[in-house]
Amino acid sequence: MMQEEEQTGVQGLLVPEDVYLTSGVHIGTQQKSADMKPFIYKVRIDGLYVLDIKKTDTRIREAAKFLARFKPENILVVAARQYGQKPARLFAKNLGAKVLAGRFVPGTLTNPNLPEFMDDVDLVVPTNNKGRRALATVYWLLTREVLKARGAVKSDEEFTFTIDDYEASL
Repeated sequence: MMQEEEQTGVQGLLVPEDVYLTSGVHIGTQQKSADMKPFIYKVRIDGLYVLDIKKTDTRIREAAKFLARFKPENILVVAARQYGQKPARLFAKNLGAKVLAGRFVPGTLTNPNLPEFMDDVDLVVPTNNKGRRALATVYWLLTREVLKARGAVKSDEEFTFTIDDYEASL
């Protein structure tokens, strides 16, 4: 048990706490919506909202189990931001999912009147959606955990990709 705790942190996180923190997964914004409130750990003196990494970790686990129930071709990952495109493409490639990387028609996921409409967002993972390393970390973890939930990967060690593999270059 002690070795397990050393590897995943005292709270039993998917990765050690410092991996989340050094990748910036916890960095939020200075704007807060009502939907974001349950995921906020604290507000810094400069007004930046800091996300609770334990809740992010829990949501990654939930999202992985959720996604593992679907046929890969029924999963869509969307990444419009530059730093999200490489990890989104790797996520989709490794799972067999569809990907929309780069610019896409506004309203595709929200406007049912558009012919391109495909909504049904069921689960949100609270995370820094701008940071290059944060995006790499979250997509890497999601890929690993979905593959484990499907039984395609038996252990963390069997998943040979690294966060660096998922990180977009400058």
